[in-house]
Amino acid sequence: MKSIEDLVDSLLKETKDLDFLICELNKNKFSQGETHFILNKKFKNIYSFQEIGEKIINSHCWKKMLNENLLIENNIIDFLEKED
Repeated sequence: MKSIEDLVDSLLKETKDLDFLICELNKNKFSQGETHFILNKKFKNIYSFQEIGEKIINSHCWKKMLNENLLIENNIIDFLEKED
């Protein structure tokens, strides 16, 4: 498997489209954190750290997983509130 740095460098030869890059990293099993870190490194002169994070969160390829995580988190919060 390519390293995240190698993958991003090869993808950047094709496009600078952040949404495409985010989804390609997702397809290659890189985590949201890894994606955020490397894209921040590559685009720090264009986007802020927060802007990249928002683009990842709003990306169609991460949206389902993030919604599932929020649902799990809300269920845990509800459970803990009922236990108190």
